[in-house]
Amino acid sequence: MELTYHEGADGILYPDLKMKEQEDYELGKYGNLRWNYLKTKKRALFQILLMKDELWEHLVDVDKRGLAMEERIVAQMAHQNGVDEQMKAEHQMEWVQKMNSFTQSAQEVVLNDLIYQ
Repeated sequence: MELTYHEGADGILYPDLKMKEQEDYELGKYGNLRWNYLKTKKRALFQILLMKDELWEHLVDVDKRGLAMEERIVAQMAHQNGVDEQMKAEHQMEWVQKMNSFTQSAQEVVLNDLIYQ
């Protein structure tokens, strides 16, 4: 990979860093959250991934893993608490309330375990 540079207003040469999208994938919630976290809180890691041309792959991986983790946790919590299709049919509002609670809990786990590390 060949780096090119541009001169800033201060006379310093800055590398032209670009993220190459290697997969036709629309980044979702977890990929975007990870992007923002790396860019604002983990600048060194962000720059390393960018220079190695691995940032896009990392973000796609985090996004896919985050979604899968959330789905798995929600399904486990629903199973453990007896929240099923019968409950959905008979007590719809209670089912919605419980599923929303499970989803929020699962999202917290994903954020702590995958995004903000």
